[in-house]
Amino acid sequence: MFVSVRSKKSVVLGVSLAILFGPFGLLYATVRGGMIMLIVDAVLTLVGLFVLVPVAGFICVVWTFKSIVKYNEEIEMSEYTPYQIDESVIEEIGKNLILPEMGGILGTAENRIVTKFYYDSTGTTTKTRYIPDVQRLNVVIESWAREGVSFIGYVHTHPKGMEKLSPFDIDYAQLIKKSCNMPEILMVIYIPEEGKIFQYSM
Repeated sequence: MFVSVRSKKSVVLGVSLAILFGPFGLLYATVRGGMIMLIVDAVLTLVGLFVLVPVAGFICVVWTFKSIVKYNEEIEMSEYTPYQIDESVIEEIGKNLILPEMGGILGTAENRIVTKFYYDSTGTTTKTRYIPDVQRLNVVIESWAREGVSFIGYVHTHPKGMEKLSPFDIDYAQLIKKSCNMPEILMVIYIPEEGKIFQYSM
């Protein structure tokens, strides 16, 4: 189970630092971004393109805002009461999802207990991405509803060492949540090589 112990960052503080100190302020939001913009600032100064320095400062402010928002969203998705996943569901996940970028959907008939799993055998799998067979999965979700089972999210596999959601995973989850009008969506990452499960929610 993935549990975040990080605290959120202040958007107001971060943006203020970026406005006042440029790349040095950006370091609060992202060390990598701050280092990149420090180099950019140094290059602009060395070649005499001082007129572009304010543009670089503006980029620092925007980069700071976006980085902090994304950072805080990741924390929100990891700080929640985890679902209990039924042993039969875990067994089915382990039996079917044997390679990276495979997946399926999850359902529940009880409060915060995952009792259903459907393996998306007709979904598209590449080396870097799992693309669900939406048409087929919608049929399954409708069938579940008639049985009193609610669709609550999805599970897909990642390679070893990649327990976090990718930007694509987050964007896709937000799309599903909005289109299905869900108050919460469960996203489960399964690492076949390690047999580990990591839960996220938003």
